[in-house]
Amino acid sequence: MSTLTGKASNGMPEHFVFPSDQHPNNKILCISHGNKSYAFASTFPENTTLLKGLTFIADSFYDYENPWHGLNAVAGFFAWMRDNECKKPRRFLLFKNGEVVKRVGNWVYNLMKAGLGGEVVEVESLEGRDGEVVCFERAVVMRRGLGGMSGKMRNGLFEMLRLSYNMEHKRIPLGMAPGEIRNAIRSFNSLLEKFSESFKAYKGLETGPYGGR
Repeated sequence: MSTLTGKASNGMPEHFVFPSDQHPNNKILCISHGNKSYAFASTFPENTTLLKGLTFIADSFYDYENPWHGLNAVAGFFAWMRDNECKKPRRFLLFKNGEVVKRVGNWVYNLMKAGLGGEVVEVESLEGRDGEVVCFERAVVMRRGLGGMSGKMRNGLFEMLRLSYNMEHKRIPLGMAPGEIRNAIRSFNSLLEKFSESFKAYKGLETGPYGGR
């Protein structure tokens, strides 16, 4: 997939949509987890597993435990949602150097949950599917994180996530005392502000194809 050129317009980072509404030869994305390979099909092949609904797929060189790396890998999907009638995914499928990531850090999970309006986030593990070919009814793929995103859109995205996170914690105390909730919100806001400042010098992050470097 590293040989393909994704879509990058209106300030959005490079991404792929399968099947594409704007391409006459749109294809369905399929992957073979066991062989660490991907393929495209015009129709759903026989003897494959179909994951229905929308899937967000991220590929990164870095982990999803670190807030900085996790934010870079997944935040762009919420900008895509905002520009596409707030369509929510059924699941996330996350890769690090071609390997499926089965869990994310708590901070990254809470960010994803806030971006989905407080809904539980499903992280697909492809458990038990090593010998299968898995196809996606619809998939949005991002391999370069927030690289290439315009400063205006990036700042608007961070503000949207900040407000969503604040609303989520005001609605669901999670057993925390009011002071603890305020501290958590203040910490989250502070981190996003630092990320926003750091991204001013950010020129893009090259990530690898499924299967490694």
